[in-house]
Amino acid sequence: MQAPEFEHPLALALNEALGNGVRSAAARIDATAEFRHTSEADAVAQAVEKRRCEFATGRRLAHRLLDELGALSQPLTARADRAPGWPREAVGSISHTDDLCVVAVARASQCVSLGIDIEPDAALDEQLWPTVLTAGERAALGSAGGVVARAIFSAKECYWKLVAHRARRMLDFSEVEVEVDLAPGRFEARVLVEGVVHADDARVAGVSLAVEGWRLSAARA
Repeated sequence: MQAPEFEHPLALALNEALGNGVRSAAARIDATAEFRHTSEADAVAQAVEKRRCEFATGRRLAHRLLDELGALSQPLTARADRAPGWPREAVGSISHTDDLCVVAVARASQCVSLGIDIEPDAALDEQLWPTVLTAGERAALGSAGGVVARAIFSAKECYWKLVAHRARRMLDFSEVEVEVDLAPGRFEARVLVEGVVHADDARVAGVSLAVEGWRLSAARA
């Protein structure tokens, strides 16, 4: 029998969206989650309790998925951009919001990179629109403005996780433009500045799904 984390609706949605070779898990943030490696605990020793719980839950799920893949168990400490340092033979992505965490992993032989993001499926505060959205995105919001804005925000977070390891620097929200179509559940992200990301990452397609009250964005390369 599969573990509940592997059978969570969000995990199943991610597996279907990301396709062959990807394994996913989702669970509530666990205040009692233990670290497998001391260096992981050390990485967030000075963080607030919420951050430590998020970090520990994400690493616990990630290690279980890596074990399923037969990948080498090593500390998943954070890089400078806060992304996990995955084993050489694996790629993955972790996202959390409120009290929920989702993780996806795959063998590096099957996938170059993964990007996932989880948000509440609710309207994005209009005060955040000028920060998150480009002028073109704001003009295209339509009648479901806040919900579409949330989907765009999530898609940008997903996109950044997908390309971060090959980008020359971090991108601002204004430097990525997203078109999202909620009916089929798809998005396309493109970079508005040249020379910052790898040529293969300049335009990326992904999925944007509403799953049990959550907005789930996912892409693979």
